[in-house]
Amino acid sequence: MAVARVVSSREARTRKTWGNLVEDWQDATFPPEGSVAPSRSVLLWVWGGGLYLGVVLLAVRSLALAPEGSWIGGGEIEGWLWRYWWMKQLIAGAWLGSGPLGALYVALVSGSYPEFGNLLDLQVLSWPLESVFGAPGYHNLKVGLILLSNCLACWWFLSRIWGAHVGSWLGGMLFGVNPYFVFEISNGRMRQAVAFAIPLFILFLYRSWRHGGGRPTLLAGLFLGVAAAFYFYYGVFLGLFCLLFLIWHVWSGRRQPHAPGVLVRMLGIAAIGILFSAPFGMFYLEEAFGPNVLEVAPYGTAFPALEEMTAPQGTIRPENLLAGSQRRFLRESLPLDALWNPLLPHALPLAMLVLVFVPWGVSRRVPWLWLATFLGFLVLSFGPLLSLGESSRVYLAGIPMPYLLFYRWVPLFSRLFAPGRLEVLVYLALAVLVCLRLNDLAGRRPGLGLLIACLAATGMWVQMEVARILPFPTVRLGIAPYYYLLGDRPPFGLIEVPYRTGDYLEFNQTVHGQRVLGSFAQGGVPPGYPPGHQAWLAGKFEDPGNSFVAHLEALNREPTRPEPYREEDLDALVQDGYRLLILHERGCYYLDKDGGERLYFALLEHFRKQLGDPVLHTDEPVHDGLLGRQRLDDRDPAWSRMAVFRLQGQEGRKTARRTLQKP
Repeated sequence: MAVARVVSSREARTRKTWGNLVEDWQDATFPPEGSVAPSRSVLLWVWGGGLYLGVVLLAVRSLALAPEGSWIGGGEIEGWLWRYWWMKQLIAGAWLGSGPLGALYVALVSGSYPEFGNLLDLQVLSWPLESVFGAPGYHNLKVGLILLSNCLACWWFLSRIWGAHVGSWLGGMLFGVNPYFVFEISNGRMRQAVAFAIPLFILFLYRSWRHGGGRPTLLAGLFLGVAAAFYFYYGVFLGLFCLLFLIWHVWSGRRQPHAPGVLVRMLGIAAIGILFSAPFGMFYLEEAFGPNVLEVAPYGTAFPALEEMTAPQGTIRPENLLAGSQRRFLRESLPLDALWNPLLPHALPLAMLVLVFVPWGVSRRVPWLWLATFLGFLVLSFGPLLSLGESSRVYLAGIPMPYLLFYRWVPLFSRLFAPGRLEVLVYLALAVLVCLRLNDLAGRRPGLGLLIACLAATGMWVQMEVARILPFPTVRLGIAPYYYLLGDRPPFGLIEVPYRTGDYLEFNQTVHGQRVLGSFAQGGVPPGYPPGHQAWLAGKFEDPGNSFVAHLEALNREPTRPEPYREEDLDALVQDGYRLLILHERGCYYLDKDGGERLYFALLEHFRKQLGDPVLHTDEPVHDGLLGRQRLDDRDPAWSRMAVFRLQGQEGRKTARRTLQKP
């Protein structure tokens, strides 16, 4: 299909610079079919893939020295492994209760129950790998495959648009193994790192816009849907990118050649992407716009005040999991000093910023669209308020940010409680800018591009090593042997305290398989789910005013000054099937990182007075790994104490207390 306007040879020569975005965009031509010898193409893939494989192996080299059975990552890894277990439970229960169609329905929607967001990576990647390699081998291999696929996808995008040279290889490395992805994987959140579909979507968007045709349009729509299916917000971000491109296209007017019908094709791409991802996102949207969340953050609501979001316990209503996570808007925004402080886990690679933004005596023109993409998404990733630091935030409350407008007026952004995830397009734009700059340098002086690429790659890698985000941390996950005994008992409920303090409590459920008060599983089945064991596990204790539950919540705030509770409210829990209360020293360190042991014995004495002597009090290897985000903390004991109390009716508790009072 002919383009709308013939580009003169003089204009074509003018557009050979890495500069103006209009020229970059409209000169994004593809090599004619067959112009590259098949043997050379294969050789490029072998060299490129081999180098990326070496980079990935270098990033995960900590596994070589880690004890057997170690997992890559830390942080929330126990919670995500619980989600994986829970999804399998849901699908198995649906298969038995409703047949194959019911299981398929649950496989599509279960990512929305109870944790809002897609869990497609578990079904597509984890299950096939686990069936072959077992645990934790499947998990560690999955990390490597994600990093490698991101690198290769971005390299293919850059090399097909601007040529297969050292700049496109460096851009692929920057996108595939960048501090954002490394940080997310190191915290157990691999879903955000599955981003190979993003550069592939833009690749075929280029093709569809410039040359037309049904195949590029179809592939662009499919990759848009794949990106959204793996993580719904990445689809939203790509929608913003397309909007930015269309604005630029309208503004630049007739100077941009394109195949006829570009607007129709853009609408077709959006329709295909929405149709493909709708089964994975429909229930997420229903919950995101449901009454529970809208009571907290309805459309048009201003962002909560800084004092409210940073108060010790906050005043945000916690009825809904998403609403209760709103503080993360501040905690998981990119700090401003990520631009110049190389030691922050989220710091941008200084070597890449220098490469792109130092003049270097080259062309004065700049690729405006990709520069606007980089700066626009960077500013949005700073979140609602500017901040400095990461572990200890300092908020510059007097400087409102554009994210405040997005939060209030752009649908879904009031649900994006981790603005830092907008970095995915920051790094893609930076990869394009790096590729263009190196291409220009290589064209001006032979060998200069290769030298600069080696220096930039080395600088980026050294920065991540010095900041201690590489190599990836490893963790060994342990569960107290006592929980294996609980798994053999008939169904009952248990209460684990400190109440709802960490993902380790959910991880314990993967072994004992019993109902837990306040678990993620509560309310975690989709509508119409068949009755059975899984539905029982997801059942909620229906007594919102129960004073004993309020007593447990208050202990997390003031553990040394427990609030009173009504004996009949504890009896209500016993009548509902709750039989044990288990106290964890590990959870006490979550409440007081320096005085966890002291707090544990204070709570042990408190529950002894209330419930009688524990039926089990022992040191168990319940945790052998990470407390902090990145590295083993000396305050994180590999052996943590735990005490098990039997929950009884009032008469049993009175007898136990009288026994304690005897001399």
